[in-house]
Amino acid sequence: MFNCPPLAIIIRSHGRHSSAIWSHRSTTRILVPSAFSFLNTLRAHPPVPRRQASSTPLTANSPAPEPVDTPTTSGPASEALSSKTLPEDTSPQPALRVKQAIVLNETDLEESFVKGSGPGGQKINKCRHRVQLKHVPTGIMVESQRFRELAANRKEARKLLRLKLDEMINGDLSRRAQQISKEQKRKKRQAQKSKKKYGKCEVEEGEVDLEGNAARQEEGTRKESET
Repeated sequence: MFNCPPLAIIIRSHGRHSSAIWSHRSTTRILVPSAFSFLNTLRAHPPVPRRQASSTPLTANSPAPEPVDTPTTSGPASEALSSKTLPEDTSPQPALRVKQAIVLNETDLEESFVKGSGPGGQKINKCRHRVQLKHVPTGIMVESQRFRELAANRKEARKLLRLKLDEMINGDLSRRAQQISKEQKRKKRQAQKSKKKYGKCEVEEGEVDLEGNAARQEEGTRKESET
């Protein structure tokens, strides 16, 4: 009926006293009372089957999964842990500079026309083709008499004023500063190439000079020995 353990209890009577003997060969076996109680407990409270993970996808009508409790820490221990794992960076981050577009507002400009000076013939001294343009908010003033036409000089003056404002507002990001930096890099690369090219020639010339000096010294010693 039930599987008995390997060791059983055999009751033998010797007169008025009885003794319990452990045996493996006896055919008459009596279960320990604790085994009966264990079986009765299993019958009264059967084990709950383990839930398996469902492979079907969740839908709108499917019940929501039960929340899983995660262990959390609180108190000074958690504060110390968070301070060690994620230190706060209080240093100020450098702001990225963005080049600003220069727009001239005609209401901020003061323009005047005067007679030109310098080379260009008599007409440049008689006509008012020289343009003086002033930016009132910043006080920057430029002049232009490059061309004989007044319209061309006015256009040139505004171009010069825009470049001046670009240098003042954008600094290293201005157009002129970038052109200067580009030219400096080009000259540096050219100097490195020439140094690499002509450095070998100088070394070869030095070796030739050493060989010539050695030959001259040998010739001088030979002449001295002959005399």
